[in-house]
Amino acid sequence: MPHQLETYSKDLTQERLEFIANEIISVVGESQNDCSTENDTPYTQGTNVFGRVKKKFENLGDDPEIEWINMARTTNDYVIKVGDTPIEVVQDDYQNPQKQHRFKGLNKQAPGQLTLKLEDPIEKVTYWWIFINKPENELDKLVVSFIGYTENYDMLCEWHSDRAGGPIVNPVDLPEPKLIEDKPLKRTKRKRKEKDNDDE
Repeated sequence: MPHQLETYSKDLTQERLEFIANEIISVVGESQNDCSTENDTPYTQGTNVFGRVKKKFENLGDDPEIEWINMARTTNDYVIKVGDTPIEVVQDDYQNPQKQHRFKGLNKQAPGQLTLKLEDPIEKVTYWWIFINKPENELDKLVVSFIGYTENYDMLCEWHSDRAGGPIVNPVDLPEPKLIEDKPLKRTKRKRKEKDNDDE
């Protein structure tokens, strides 16, 4: 049976995932609108998004009404905490990450804080990441992805903001679709009798 992200961390509920993704998408959208002049470059756009998203998480961490978000590390390779679950944030393509140097720092996510109470998982998630996937063109949507990795950096589970309501499982866990064959309709005896009477 497929596992939701909440199976691996009780902190990562659907409601929280959607909230965080919407906050990121809103901030990135504002940043892109502000940094779309002829004087902007991919560098200015990227650094602006980085700074604004980081500040957004700092503001959320200071918001007394949102007690479940905090900053676990405030350096440039910052880490947020959702409940007791630390998550690193990066602007990159989760399917083909370019910032490989960031993965070398995975062990800086305070492994001692990653002890989770799991009921029956196949494996444990050791590292959590939020990927802000940059659109390739203006027609593409900005996608925020939550990815859970094992100790060996193998992807174990995922959630993506462009898939409404899920799925929040690794695609390999999805059941195979079942084909339903159309059966020819059969007339009942009553209908056949009515037709015979009409022919008389």
